[in-house]
Amino acid sequence: MTCSKRNTRQLLIITGVLILVIYLPLNLFYLLFIAPRQVERHDESLGNKPKTEDRFAVQITDITSDEYGNVKVVLSLGIKELLGYLDGNNINKGEVTGNPPPDNVQFVINSPNVCRNSSKVKYIVYVHSSPENLHKRNLLRQTWISRTLFAERVIERVFLMGRSSKPGVQAKIQAEANTYGDVVQGDFEDNYKNLTLKALMGLKWVSVYCTQAEFAIKADDDAFVNIFNLLHLLEQHRGKKKLLACALWRDNSMPILRDPSKCSKWCVKFNEFPGRRYFPKYCAGLTFVFSTDLVQLLYNTSRTTSFFWIDDVYVTGILPMKVKNMEYISLIKNFTLKQDEALAQLKDANKSMTNLFVHVKKSEDFLPMWQLLLKRLTIDDVKLLGTDVIERSPSMKQLLSREAKKNQ
Repeated sequence: MTCSKRNTRQLLIITGVLILVIYLPLNLFYLLFIAPRQVERHDESLGNKPKTEDRFAVQITDITSDEYGNVKVVLSLGIKELLGYLDGNNINKGEVTGNPPPDNVQFVINSPNVCRNSSKVKYIVYVHSSPENLHKRNLLRQTWISRTLFAERVIERVFLMGRSSKPGVQAKIQAEANTYGDVVQGDFEDNYKNLTLKALMGLKWVSVYCTQAEFAIKADDDAFVNIFNLLHLLEQHRGKKKLLACALWRDNSMPILRDPSKCSKWCVKFNEFPGRRYFPKYCAGLTFVFSTDLVQLLYNTSRTTSFFWIDDVYVTGILPMKVKNMEYISLIKNFTLKQDEALAQLKDANKSMTNLFVHVKKSEDFLPMWQLLLKRLTIDDVKLLGTDVIERSPSMKQLLSREAKKNQ
């Protein structure tokens, strides 16, 4: 097919005009309406807001003309991503997600008398666990949330879980609940997408059954906690309201993972947090601490707040945005995912024990880490321990004996 110079010139002019009247307006429309900046602030002291935008490529992929001089231009708009944003969202209303709040979580197994049986309870520890993780729960029962750890029973515990899809597990869970009286099981499948249901169940349980506690400590079942130093810290904040102490990820510092080839089970769809690349500030989920009044406030707030399936983001990031005058205490310097470094710190008596929260991947190291921690307690901490703990430790008995002779 041949084309005269005149026709070629006309074709180029028409193409240029189409670019001006189609390509540019579409980009302008996108910038104004599809990808608004939605950086949200909750703490003005954290500095200026970075810009967060998601862009879709708009390209001319083909230009054809017929024998009558009509020109056809084919544009690519990245339509899959565009539909992902538009599907199920109220973008202009600034909603975090279009999903409605979940129905009220019902208990399959409950332990309602845990705090009622402990008149002096100050701290309630609720642990996120999986039904199959009996070994991890028993490690915690023997160590930092043992009911006989302190002479006065100031700490109580419950283990939260959903239903297991594996045969025979439910009978074992029921037997465990009968033995220890510390199991709370919700009527939902225990999986990653239901972690927020587990978190809401924990807020509900504390709000109903343990309101006399001053602080609620949330932990995962692979969390090693220096409970002694943590309680010293919390004693400095007794009486404070709307308090959340945690390893705090700063506002717009944690990226939202959306690429399925890279983020696996933690992928966030485009219709969840639309128009954002980063999460608002929230706490690392391994362990965090609420003043108990805040637990009730957050649970009530969840009833009118759109659901999001990543539990630590939802409970410590999204819900607190609606609570006025809330105070965060950042413990990011007291948190580590490096188990070996934490173990080395405990072994070296010349190093300060700075780690409050440690993620333990190798369960066989849990009890040795606990024994190392006990050996480094001060005399004041040892005096608080229960008789059974002291009797099992010759070094503690010698320490108390020397202290008694010193005071005679």
